[in-house]
Amino acid sequence: MTKHPSRWRWAWIGWLLAFLLLEVPAALNKRKGGTLSKHVWRWFPTWGWWSLVAGLLLSLVGHLSPAHLTVIPVILFGAAFVGRVGWVELRRRE
Repeated sequence: MTKHPSRWRWAWIGWLLAFLLLEVPAALNKRKGGTLSKHVWRWFPTWGWWSLVAGLLLSLVGHLSPAHLTVIPVILFGAAFVGRVGWVELRRRE
C-alpha cells in the first residue's frame, strides 16, 4: 500500500462527499421528491417492486453467465477428447 492516497481514493472521497452534500439536505427537507431514490422512481414510474426483483435476478444471472459460458466448452471439449482417445484405443485393440 502506498504512503500517500491515490487519485482514485480522492475521487471516491469527493464523490461520496458530493453525494452526501446533495442527498442529506434533500432527505431532511420537508418537501417530497427531493431525494435521489424519489427521482429514480419518478423517472421509471412503471417499475413495481416485482420488476425490481426481476431486474436484480436478471443482473445476477447476467453476471454469472460468462462463468458458465467458459466452463461448458471446456467440459464439452474434454468429453470429446476423452471420447476420441477411447475410440482410438478401441480401434487399436481390433
